[in-house]
Amino acid sequence: MNMDMIAVKLNNPEDLLPNPSCPSGVMDNQKTIYTHAYESSKYPVIVLPEKIYDNTGDFLSDGYYSIALSDDKKFLLLIQSNILKAKIPAFDVVIAQKTQQELEEEQEYLNKIESENQKKRYRKYRQAKQEYENYKLKQQAKMRAEILDSGQGFFIVKYNNVDVSAKGYIYK
Repeated sequence: MNMDMIAVKLNNPEDLLPNPSCPSGVMDNQKTIYTHAYESSKYPVIVLPEKIYDNTGDFLSDGYYSIALSDDKKFLLLIQSNILKAKIPAFDVVIAQKTQQELEEEQEYLNKIESENQKKRYRKYRQAKQEYENYKLKQQAKMRAEILDSGQGFFIVKYNNVDVSAKGYIYK
């Protein structure tokens, strides 16, 4: 015991304890890059309540899935950990047109960005660009998805985006 105390007095404590204690429990080099969310969180999340089997014996496990609409708007995509797990045929796809006010508002942001870029005022350009990104995030926040049990042997998946709404069926 005396040997340990002498070693602490003579040596630097960081040599004996290479990982110092942190009040939060997370050291600076262990912090995540994205503070509030990860990049792929731009899609709504649904919770699959039970395992769903297909005719070949494979299954989708219960849990959390991000849901997205394919580019051709024919499928709803169930994504887990950035891996495509299932494609659900989409039906009742409705593409909404933006109102004149929304188009004008978006064009106003884009004009402001272009104007500040041409005037070479980089600080105001960055501010305008950040305002436009915040506007897009507000639009993205309107996205939602839900899964409903029909009680007749299938789930109904509803997906709503700013521009598109779609539905799909998953058989139990």
